[in-house]
Amino acid sequence: FAGVNLIYPITTVVGGFGMLFGAGGSALIGKLLGQKKNDEAKATFTNVVIAATIVGVILSIAGFFVVEPFAKAMCNVSTGEVSGMVQEAINYGRIIMLGQFLFIVQNMFHTLFVVDEKPQLGFIFAIAAGITNIVFDVIFIGPCHMAATGAAIATVMGFGVGAIGPVLYFIFNKKGNIYFVKTKFEIKPVLKSTANGLSEFINFAAMAVSGISFNYQLLRYYPGDMGQVGVEAYGVIMYVIL
Repeated sequence: FAGVNLIYPITTVVGGFGMLFGAGGSALIGKLLGQKKNDEAKATFTNVVIAATIVGVILSIAGFFVVEPFAKAMCNVSTGEVSGMVQEAINYGRIIMLGQFLFIVQNMFHTLFVVDEKPQLGFIFAIAAGITNIVFDVIFIGPCHMAATGAAIATVMGFGVGAIGPVLYFIFNKKGNIYFVKTKFEIKPVLKSTANGLSEFINFAAMAVSGISFNYQLLRYYPGDMGQVGVEAYGVIMYVIL
């Protein structure tokens, strides 16, 4: 569990890009709908989702390669034996990072469903994603004995439900305020959306910096098992708070 919490701040800041596009995009799309510019609103929605997906894929690939040096750098400050935690962090982090683009898309749709006046659907997809994660956590960690690797796979499967479900909804449902349309990709509405959502992203980034700082100090001043227990305890507190 310590290795999982060591990587958690990275996944937090990357997941924040979902709110960067989602919160900012929903504000812009809502404004366009209020101005009766329905076609422009749908085009903006399509552009924002495409941009978020592309950014997510890039961050996922980059994050895959960042996980190992990050985990080793964090654990190098410990004076005790933490090789097990390092390997756990790497195993978990690499899988999680490859699925982070799904997490970004999932986070983004939470607010976009509100613009479509279907907040209950956002809630349903979030619950479905959580249940998927929990069920496969039990299967992979329990009977399959896959430890952190199994937990990571289960989490990514949850991301998939929370991301792919809304994408399919907006592809096939043409009766809502917004849905996917064929349009020329334009960067201007995307930049406006990210500017609007910057404050939401900063919240996630601040949590990530705080998490890294706490983990670093715990590993630095409490050697070996004590440091790992500290990281685990801090992780439990953060999960409860969030």
